[in-house]
Amino acid sequence: MVFRIISAAALLLIPAGALFALGCPAKDGAEFPGIEAMNQQLVDGDYAALTAAINAGSNGGITLDLASIEQLFPEGFDTCTTIAQRYYEGGMTQNLVVFRSDVGPLFVYWYLVPVGDGYVLHTVSLNTDPNPVLDHLF
Repeated sequence: MVFRIISAAALLLIPAGALFALGCPAKDGAEFPGIEAMNQQLVDGDYAALTAAINAGSNGGITLDLASIEQLFPEGFDTCTTIAQRYYEGGMTQNLVVFRSDVGPLFVYWYLVPVGDGYVLHTVSLNTDPNPVLDHLF
């Protein structure tokens, strides 16, 4: 079984009014345009744009090497679905998203903390196995 893990923890300011993106917002949940833009970049297989968006927004504080993900999913994904969202009083939010393709699924964990008028992306984790991603939920 092919098994890939990519995790990062850093501060990335995501403005609440970031560019419009389709992404895969949670049903009846909070929507985070910056996260949805990055979800859409994964769907589109635009790994360079995703890496650039994360690096630029964090002033280089978060660096993901998506080469193994790009190798496994060169065409991106057919769909994505936010399968869990935990929103805490005060604004801290965890999103768990599954991306689907003919190759198989990719599970992504986003952990956001409110800062001013936006959010800080604190942790990102990508894995073809759901268990390590689920381990981030608290």
